[in-house]
This record gives sequence, C-alpha cells and structure tokens, in this order.
Amino acid sequence: LAGLLFARRLTHTAHALFEAVLRPGDDAVDLTAGNGNDTLAMARIVTRANSQTGERGHVLAMDIQREAVAATQARVDEDLEDPDAASHVHVVQTCHANVRDYLRQPGVRHLRLVAANLGYLPGSCGDVYTRADSTITALRESLEHIERGGVACVLAYPQATQGDESELDA
Repeated sequence: LAGLLFARRLTHTAHALFEAVLRPGDDAVDLTAGNGNDTLAMARIVTRANSQTGERGHVLAMDIQREAVAATQARVDEDLEDPDAASHVHVVQTCHANVRDYLRQPGVRHLRLVAANLGYLPGSCGDVYTRADSTITALRESLEHIERGGVACVLAYPQATQGDESELDA
C-alpha cells in the first residue's frame, strides 16, 4: 500500500492501482486519453485472455482533442505486443460526458475501472482543460456501470487550474 501512495508520480500510483484492480477479460474506460499512457497501461492487462473464459476485455479511451486521439491510437498500435490486443482498444474523439453512449453498447460486460487524468494535454499549449461539469457527468454515468469491486480513479493537479479557465472543455 505504501508503494501505491508514495510513488514518485501520480500516474505511477494510478497504474499500480490499475494492476491491483484489473484482470484479463475486464473492461476499462479512460475518460481523458491524453497521450495514451493510461490507456496503454489498462490495455496491457485487460486485453489478455481471461484464463477461465478465454474472453479478452476492452478499453474505451476518449478525448475531445484530435491530437490526443491520434497520440493514443499511435501508442496503442506501436506499444501493444499482441497485434490482436489493439482491436480491443477503442479510441474515440468525443467529450467524456458522452461516455454513457458507449457504455450501453453490447461489448461492455465487466467494467472494473474508470479513470480520468484531469488538466490539459501534456505537451500541448495548455489552452484546453477538462471541465468540472463534463467530468462530473462522465463519472456519474460511468459509476452506474462499474461492477462490484470496481474503481474510479481520478487524478487532479492543483497547479493545472487557472481560475475560471480550468472550466474550458476538454
């Protein structure tokens, strides 16, 4: 537990949590795909075949920014070792408040993790931020679908907020 709480970076803590919660064959949602690091961490776990059912899980990654969607898709295509695993990762360009439209699809069976890494796209000029209202909507919708034992993981950075500008849609 101490390793989870005191990792050098918040993303390392989140990824340790992903490893503790997710199992092969589960489904996961990355509400803020960004550069694809969280999506890839989830995919490496859930897209492996479940030892009991043989099923592979899915990752839904979403971001409103075209650059983030392209970066995430490229990371998944390049860094997943199993070529079939990439077909179980769905990267969409949309606001995360629309998550319910994707969670109602037949492929979502065992949603165990919903993650959001709030702020702005790393490496961008930082002029587009996640909004509180869309994030709250996305989390409420997602929590209705998480199965027992599942987790919502939200990373927020106080230094990333700039007063009212932190409310710009991302």
